[in-house]
Amino acid sequence: MGEETNTLDKMLFQQATDITAELEYKLKQLGNVLEPLLILGIGILVAFILIAMYVPMFKLGQTIH
Repeated sequence: MGEETNTLDKMLFQQATDITAELEYKLKQLGNVLEPLLILGIGILVAFILIAMYVPMFKLGQTIH
């Protein structure tokens, strides 16, 4: 169709623009979903590290008394 009306370049440019906009939208949505999950995952990792550090200290404190 674009070839027949001599507007192939405009049609392809519009298609590329639409695909780029759709990709940007999907990436933004993915970022909106992943951000809370990453924060939660990092929080859980920090909690495990803190527990791993403090449990031996509390056990040592109990054996001293």
